[in-house]
Amino acid sequence: MNTIKKQHKNQPLFVVLDDAYERMWEALTTKGEPFVKTYIGFCPHKSEKECKCEFFKNILHDDMIMREVDGVMKPVVSVSLLEGSLNRLRIPKNGL
Repeated sequence: MNTIKKQHKNQPLFVVLDDAYERMWEALTTKGEPFVKTYIGFCPHKSEKECKCEFFKNILHDDMIMREVDGVMKPVVSVSLLEGSLNRLRIPKNGL
């Protein structure tokens, strides 16, 4: 297993830019795609037939985008979703 795959395997979740999340969501829901690929690195190929690059599959599971990493499903969240969650966890200055 290469170093990048090891790092991905150890991550509890994946954070992607909002527009990337929206593209995945649209492909999985509106277009009905079974999965969306996330390449490990950059794919220089012009067509799917030529491509032999490694990738992870992003699927829709219980209304969440999940990424399969070596058989383990890990959540994919957008930057906005993560920021909103962290903001809700903040303790007010007065401690209440």
